[in-house]
Amino acid sequence: MNTARSVSRPGRPGRPGIPGALAVGLVLLVLTGCGRATGTTTTTTTTTTTTTTGKAEPTGHTYLSTAVTEAGTPRTLAPGTRVRLEFTEDGRLAVDAGCSSMGGTVALKDDRLAVGELAGTDIGCDAPRHAQDHWLTSFLAAGPSWRVSGHRLVLTADRPHQGTRIVLLDREVAEPDRPLLGTRWDVTTLVDGDTASTIARSTDARMVFSENEMRGSDGCNGMGGPVTHTSTHLTFGMIISEARGCLDDRARVEEHVLAVIQGGDPVAYHIDGDQLTIDGPGGRGLVLTAHPTGR
Repeated sequence: MNTARSVSRPGRPGRPGIPGALAVGLVLLVLTGCGRATGTTTTTTTTTTTTTTGKAEPTGHTYLSTAVTEAGTPRTLAPGTRVRLEFTEDGRLAVDAGCSSMGGTVALKDDRLAVGELAGTDIGCDAPRHAQDHWLTSFLAAGPSWRVSGHRLVLTADRPHQGTRIVLLDREVAEPDRPLLGTRWDVTTLVDGDTASTIARSTDARMVFSENEMRGSDGCNGMGGPVTHTSTHLTFGMIISEARGCLDDRARVEEHVLAVIQGGDPVAYHIDGDQLTIDGPGGRGLVLTAHPTGR
């Protein structure tokens, strides 16, 4: 490389010489301006890849419990129940442990859950499930630590007992949505506005959908009729049921079920794992759960 001198150099005839300091400046300008030329632009880009590892959060996911321990000892949940936690995008937490459906605000602060006061439906449950609700709300009020690893969420706190630990799995992995058609759906909850009431399993209200028909029981009588479906709505035709009368709680269930599915207008539905919800007219609705055997 030629070294620029600090003395003037003659230019072309009729043109003044270029001072050395200016020449150095021009050389530097040429060097720093490499890749650019008048009329044609060539860009040389050096790409630096920076990997930023962010901590996975539970927001936007629903989790189902797979194991509960207290001081390393397994805790048995009430029969037929599991802990269900849904973290919504708008900063709320929906909680269900088999009795009341509860909800409140939640914030992820310093690796801990800051859960606001939980409000829920006051429905009739047996003593074990009532106690389990109290146990879970006490645990969440303690501000448990949280950690997400893949599809798994682990919560740990020292209330209501020392070393309480709940391991949960993302619902979409633990319990994929059941198909509408071919699944036996057992009616488990009657919804009337803001009130939800569970029904006894002995009632045996159920529905099984095929491509264009529904068969089942309204809790008192066998029933069936035509139905069409889209991904969001069901439209029931004329429902025919047996004429046997029921005088106990089954009569109440029958009246509610028929009020939801009769009328001929489309009713909205959605499936969340093993749960089918049908929103009927007048604020009435049904919550059905997939039968363990599927049929």
